[in-house]
Amino acid sequence: MAEKTYTYHGPLSAVTLAPDAKHPDGRDVQLVPGSTVTLPDDNAYVRSLVARNCLEPVPEPVATTPASPATDAKPATAATAETKTTPSGAPGTSGTTATATGA
Repeated sequence: MAEKTYTYHGPLSAVTLAPDAKHPDGRDVQLVPGSTVTLPDDNAYVRSLVARNCLEPVPEPVATTPASPATDAKPATAATAETKTTPSGAPGTSGTTATATGA
């Protein structure tokens, strides 16, 4: 017996599923609209809910390879030079200041 995850699209409901190897006393399930629930896919009642579109199988996640990190247009070691002109009123200043800033 395989279990599958479904999204429920019916009225608020509760059901007791028949006993199986995993649940020898049966299993009580609350079915809430919009919620996901894991149910046995070979159960007759579950199959009837799927046929009536009350249960929609949740797609299995697809394994993907991680994407390489995005590269910035500017290399991390690059520096830009910025020149500022200030009034030369203070003693010992020429009026121009060069500042290097890292990217």
